[in-house]
Amino acid sequence: MPDVDEVVHERLRRQAAEPGRSVEAEVRALLDVFGSWVVPLDERAAHATAHVLATATSVGRVMGTAEAQIAGIALGAGSALATRNARDFAGVGGLRLINPLESSS
Repeated sequence: MPDVDEVVHERLRRQAAEPGRSVEAEVRALLDVFGSWVVPLDERAAHATAHVLATATSVGRVMGTAEAQIAGIALGAGSALATRNARDFAGVGGLRLINPLESSS
């Protein structure tokens, strides 16, 4: 589940490499197609984020706010998190991880 800032950031990164492209139009087009997959950082996700950060701190683990928010959004929505970077989310209680590059056999 990407969030809007991830989509915008990726488009801005690409725009720097490809001047002349309209980031806003591309992001809007992506959201028109994938908007139902974008999950907000709502109150439930914020509470889950706080729990993730508190738990990480209690076991002496350093976790970035962005990673905690991503985990909190997935936990708050009751969804699995698809990521190629499972290492950053390992140990987050209750978070189901999916690596889209690994076979599910």
